[in-house]
Amino acid sequence: MSIEFGCPVCGGTLRVEGDAVGQVVRCGGCLAMLRVPDDASGSPVFPHSSTSPFPGSPDSPAPDILPQTSYPGRKSGPTEEPSQASDHTEEQTRRMRRKKVRRETAPPPGRGPLFWMVIVGGVIGLGSCVMCAGLMPLLKRVNWQQFDSKNGGFAVELPAKPRKDMTMRGLKPNQSFKIEGTHLWNRGEDYGILYRDIDSSRQRDCDNNVAFKLAVNELVASGLQAKGDSTELEKNGFSTREYNFTSSHGGTYSALVLVADTRMYILIVGGQSTQPDGNNVRYFFNSFNVTNEGLIKGEERGRVACLGKLLTENFFKQIGK
Repeated sequence: MSIEFGCPVCGGTLRVEGDAVGQVVRCGGCLAMLRVPDDASGSPVFPHSSTSPFPGSPDSPAPDILPQTSYPGRKSGPTEEPSQASDHTEEQTRRMRRKKVRRETAPPPGRGPLFWMVIVGGVIGLGSCVMCAGLMPLLKRVNWQQFDSKNGGFAVELPAKPRKDMTMRGLKPNQSFKIEGTHLWNRGEDYGILYRDIDSSRQRDCDNNVAFKLAVNELVASGLQAKGDSTELEKNGFSTREYNFTSSHGGTYSALVLVADTRMYILIVGGQSTQPDGNNVRYFFNSFNVTNEGLIKGEERGRVACLGKLLTENFFKQIGK
């Protein structure tokens, strides 16, 4: 006659022979060590000789009887073969041990793509700042050099090497003027000297306003717009006027118009960042000198003629009074 009783650990049903009462058996489901009760209505107890109902402890006795175990919802079947029971026992042991072992703390996650994008962007930005800091002195540096124009009859200081094919950016070509000058690439500025022959000052009745108006009209026809009033000055005995212009593409231009007897000069500096009273503009204007002896002497004769004419007119006015 067999005895059936339930396992208090896993809830499985154990079946042993009737003569196994009081003996210690091992549950086939959870491998707990249990003492067989007197009958099926009794409750199994753990043996006093073991401190743990589970296998793996040193003092767990070897089972004398391997009972048949059935689980809730599972039909009881024949006793498994020893090899299959051994495999099943080892698998259950590994599962129980995995439940008991405390999981270790997961390692911190690796660096994501966003992190490396920020790092690369920071390195590029820092490198750009360093390069800009190193290039700023070079960008601000201006290598002024003397330029003597034999055809134009003048001398001037240019911030870069003179160009033969000089054109002013932002100005339409004007065939009536000849142009010489240079480009200052690191500042985006153009330096040009435009010149053409005009009527003698003596033929203009000692009045250069006609020449100045002609210069302004030529610059307006080239695409510039006058800004503010002009400033009339005198440079080395020559009549001059300064003008400020703006271009349709947003550039600013400063122009100095100088009348030397039968020739008119227009010194012009322009660019996106040009300042009318900037140091480069002032240095360029102040360095200009007429070197053509014929123009210089003709202007001197014209000034003398104009002075004599004015004195004569004033003399007769006084007599008339």
